[in-house]
Amino acid sequence: MRGCVLHGRFTFADNAAFRQMLGGLDASGKQVTFNLSQVTFIDSAGMGMLLLARETLTRQGRGVTLQGARDQVKHLLSVTNMGKMFTIVD
Repeated sequence: MRGCVLHGRFTFADNAAFRQMLGGLDASGKQVTFNLSQVTFIDSAGMGMLLLARETLTRQGRGVTLQGARDQVKHLLSVTNMGKMFTIVD
């Protein structure tokens, strides 16, 4: 399992850096975990980037887990039913 820790606000401003990070992920693992425990805010663009990651990694035959979401981030994941598209763990 490979992991990526995201920090602070996750918004459109992070788009280029996130895409670069996504392109540079080690392809050896079957599962990628995005640790959201340090993310304090996520907007629709941040949610879109997570969906982009899911699409990209699924095409590679890999699974995606979202881990450690808190507060606003956890609430948004819940109300948008992201649990239907991702494995979400505390």
